[in-house]
Amino acid sequence: MPKTFDQIASLQPDMILLDLAITHKAGWELLEHLHTEVDTQKIPVLITSTDRHLLDRAQNDVQRYGRNRYIVKPLDIEELLRTIPELVGLASSGRRRTRPNRG
Repeated sequence: MPKTFDQIASLQPDMILLDLAITHKAGWELLEHLHTEVDTQKIPVLITSTDRHLLDRAQNDVQRYGRNRYIVKPLDIEELLRTIPELVGLASSGRRRTRPNRG
């Protein structure tokens, strides 16, 4: 996960789409790390999962995982297309954008 986190911190994406699975701790660790680190805590995260209980767990522990958006899979495309611009809008209004020079 350190390499993934370093890439996210460096690139500063407008949003992150994260799929949580009960059998993989990495998603939970990344979600917590994104929320606690100054460099990434303002990046909006759209969390998906087939397990409603996982989404409820993340949503109910705001102190640990931050305020994010949640969509149960299978994804409703219309809901997804509405949610992404909202999150990207949050990203651009909530933090100053600085993109690395890609030469």
